Amino acid sequence: MAHTQKNQWPTVRITTRSPRGTNTTSTNSLNKLNGLASSVTAKCTHCGYPLSPVQVGACPQCGKEGKTIAATIPEIVRIYGGTIEAVRSISGTGITNIALLNELEKSGYDSQDLSLLVNSNARFRGVISKLDEVITSKNGTIAEQNERLAYTERSMKLARNLTLLNETFQWRFKAGIFVLDIRLNESTASPCMSAENFTHKIAALAQVFDAPRTPLLQLIRNPETKKALEKDDSGTLIIMKRWAEERSIAGLDTVLDVWTNIRRLRTSYPIHDADAKAFDALHFFGEKPTSVDYKRLWATILDDFLETTDKFKDIMGVLTSSTGAENGQVAT
Repeated sequence: MAHTQKNQWPTVRITTRSPRGTNTTSTNSLNKLNGLASSVTAKCTHCGYPLSPVQVGACPQCGKEGKTIAATIPEIVRIYGGTIEAVRSISGTGITNIALLNELEKSGYDSQDLSLLVNSNARFRGVISKLDEVITSKNGTIAEQNERLAYTERSMKLARNLTLLNETFQWRFKAGIFVLDIRLNESTASPCMSAENFTHKIAALAQVFDAPRTPLLQLIRNPETKKALEKDDSGTLIIMKRWAEERSIAGLDTVLDVWTNIRRLRTSYPIHDADAKAFDALHFFGEKPTSVDYKRLWATILDDFLETTDKFKDIMGVLTSSTGAENGQVAT
């Protein structure tokens, strides 16, 4: 929602002067002045009697010639979520229009008084510029703020999905599949700014897949497969892959491919030595090992991870509705 702050409207008084000794005022000039101001009023310079801005001749009250015109110019500051928009009731380019200034001077307006309008406008623009600098330095540009909001929203969705999946899997199959830590939320809620920053973020993300192996191994039906997995100290994702193969769970292979490549990037360059699997993982997410855009890579990883958690939720919906799922017996 926009917050509007009105400052006090500057009132500029202009005394007409005419080389012919009259107080004649150009109607065209006043129309343009009206375009600048919210109100234009006039009074006799000598007795203060109210006059029409286009009054011609002597004052009907005191009989003397000469009038003073007052123009009130509204200035409004509107703040939209960290940026400032200046709004003024000024037509065209406002009082900074040189042609209009010249015409007003020719019509008898005092040049010194007109300069007050110019300076008032200039000061207002200066204040707006300064406020904009302060807000931008504190909150960043609108684009940067929108980017942070997008990262925060995605991070919250990811946290909800992972929590739900972990609890559901634990309830149905008596095993956890994710390790949830506050560092995960911290790393996923902001963009990646450098290669070094990426290594910290991907480490926090990859540790999600370091759930205890023993409960998951109990889900493997084939004794030989289970023995092989125990022997080579296979990670959680390998065990889940074998579990999915035994039960022919449709769609889980593509989910696990994304998760496996995320985990492979934990051992990527520059913190670790060059690793062929890490290079393959970079290609998997659309990057070349020789020219990695880490900000783009991180955004791609988070998008793909969120998408696969949504897909795994659908898969879990099918698994938990199957007969005997409570005991790990999933109908195929």
